[in-house]
Amino acid sequence: MDRFETQFENLDVQSQVMENTMCNSSTLTTPQSQVDSLMQEVADEAGYVAVTSTLKKKSTNVVRNSFT
Repeated sequence: MDRFETQFENLDVQSQVMENTMCNSSTLTTPQSQVDSLMQEVADEAGYVAVTSTLKKKSTNVVRNSFT
């Protein structure tokens, strides 16, 4: 029974690591320009005007924070 519990715990840890890795890799592969463009399009449809300047400020901060 101990062996089963150990294997189950190892599998759980491995699954969590793999899930985190996949989430991080898919986040990093989307070009920032496409994300900004889509957000601007949604904002335009919703009637927001000042999204572009806000996006530029926030995207710069996100890039800086992701490497620290």
